[in-house]
Amino acid sequence: AQEETHCIYEACGFEAGQIVYLFGDHVQLREAPTTESKVLKTLPMGMHLVVQERHENSWRYKGLDHHFYKVDYKGIEGYVLGGLLAIEKKTINGITHLFGQAKTGDKEYLLIRSLKGDGHFKEKSIRLGNGQFLLTHLGTKGLTDIDGILHIDYIAEDCGDEGGGIYLFQEEGQLRQVARLSQVSD
Repeated sequence: AQEETHCIYEACGFEAGQIVYLFGDHVQLREAPTTESKVLKTLPMGMHLVVQERHENSWRYKGLDHHFYKVDYKGIEGYVLGGLLAIEKKTINGITHLFGQAKTGDKEYLLIRSLKGDGHFKEKSIRLGNGQFLLTHLGTKGLTDIDGILHIDYIAEDCGDEGGGIYLFQEEGQLRQVARLSQVSD
């Protein structure tokens, strides 16, 4: 499958017709694209929605400005803040991982929520060296004591951008960072 480029910047977002999953839990599907509008339904983490359009209204959440999106949830149309939508979902050996973003000052983070069967989740925060990246599940690459490998592959398009990436191993349902590689070119 073709991997999707992710980025922290406002130009990146969700497209009409795209199936997305809730990164937030107890997310309020709203009648209008504001935090004060009527709540149509409260939705659990991991629920899938279909994006209909991006609205011009935005709200700052976890250090980033996110647009509201008009979405469809089982025939109910409403609005959800983009920061509450997972940028991607990966399932490794039966464990679902949802990915979100945050920024503190000039530091960018990838947030990973690993869902457990009982409705609980474990969250991990990883500082990114570059705000543009691909998320790739690499299988086990022949390693016998792990469930899978997740690669955060930085996309360095300009001189001075950090290339490289981060490797995470999933062991016993948990993601653990095992390597961080960095390369910067002039």
